Amino acid sequence: MELTEHLMRRIERLNRQLNAYLTVAHEEAMSSARAAESALGRGSELSLLHGVPISIKDLIWTRGMRTTGGSLIYQ
Repeated sequence: MELTEHLMRRIERLNRQLNAYLTVAHEEAMSSARAAESALGRGSELSLLHGVPISIKDLIWTRGMRTTGGSLIYQ
């Protein structure tokens, strides 16, 4: 949770200058972080990267999320 919260604050603070993210799925990221923390607390079997936040390049089509492929035609 702490890492995801930190990254969300950092993106919010710097993205206006860097323009690194077209879409930030804040609620989805926090929901996933809560689920990862819960699984850890239950002692579930976890992968090595369990709970590590990721970003997806806008060229990868994503279901349920805006994807422009870097083209104005898809905006």
